[in-house]
Amino acid sequence: MGLCYFETLWRMSNNHRIVEWSINDGIFDVFLRTLMSRHSGAADPLGEVAHTFHDNLVYWRVLYAFHKKHHHEIPMLRPLAKQFPVLNNLVIAYEERSIVLQAARNEWTEMRQRCSYHQCQHHTEGTLLRQCSCRGAWYCSLNCQRKHWGEWHHKRCAAMDANNHGKTTPRDLHFIALLCVTHLRKNKDSILADILALDPSHRHLLSIGVNLQSPTIMHMVGIFQDRVPEETWLGMIYASWREGGEERTAPMQRAINLDDWEEKVELPL
Repeated sequence: MGLCYFETLWRMSNNHRIVEWSINDGIFDVFLRTLMSRHSGAADPLGEVAHTFHDNLVYWRVLYAFHKKHHHEIPMLRPLAKQFPVLNNLVIAYEERSIVLQAARNEWTEMRQRCSYHQCQHHTEGTLLRQCSCRGAWYCSLNCQRKHWGEWHHKRCAAMDANNHGKTTPRDLHFIALLCVTHLRKNKDSILADILALDPSHRHLLSIGVNLQSPTIMHMVGIFQDRVPEETWLGMIYASWREGGEERTAPMQRAINLDDWEEKVELPL
């Protein structure tokens, strides 16, 4: 009954905060007990609930809630996961993504202590700056906020308001970007091989799509557009995930200088 209620609530709200609150209230324990009891007719709702858990592990709040409540259980869940594919996918997704949590928290805190206006970059130690209503930019003064708004932020802020519908927040997008960058760093050699096979003459700007919809994060390289000779050879990073049961694809702010990336050992965050 609890799982059916959880799934119905998720479908009605399409809000990942519902998943976060449900995890805090112990819904994953209910999921495990139902899975191990193997009640007749439980397979379908279990599969739907597992998909809901998995889809929402891309949001930092959901992953953090799961991490706080269940990370100590993961060693015990691994043997059980071998018996149940729906649980196995969750364990794989959690283990791959949880390694980014601390780095994401540290970087987000650092961002909140640095003025977002590029010509200022005022930095404070331990003091959070005033926040834009979009919760994705911070300022040391009203003057910096006005300048940043006029020069650039009004486009990004308006786009957030138009596209989010109260779902994916700037902090979520920051976390998704770090998931993408971490995957690209980890799989650099294979991605470079794909890039050089597709564009050996460096004639195109490339798209590097990172798929967060599967338990194991995957990538695909494609041609974005022709490259002007004097342009930097870039790889534009795109991420895809599921939001409210529907696929969402968005460009990440970070791009890769592919000429430099061939020579460097790591891709910087």
